[in-house]
Amino acid sequence: MARCRSWRPTTQGLEAADVGEPGVSHLYWKPCRNKVDPGQVRCQECYGMLAGHRDVQVRRHLAGEDSLPAQILEQLLTDPDVLVAGLAGKVSDGT
Repeated sequence: MARCRSWRPTTQGLEAADVGEPGVSHLYWKPCRNKVDPGQVRCQECYGMLAGHRDVQVRRHLAGEDSLPAQILEQLLTDPDVLVAGLAGKVSDGT
């Protein structure tokens, strides 16, 4: 079975407002190794943590990815940050 290859926030990483790029600081990020279906790169738990993260840069980075699950894309489309919602809109439109 495949494993999640995402970085996920640590407890401190979830509480901090500025955590930097995923994987840069081990204080704020740790690798996830949850099982995922073949062909998937990120587990649902990681998607949820990243989509709801306090750091807007994390949400912006996620919103620009292709092939987001429908529930996560919907969450990002309604994000209070205009750039997050805009990036998710572009992904949703396929542009």
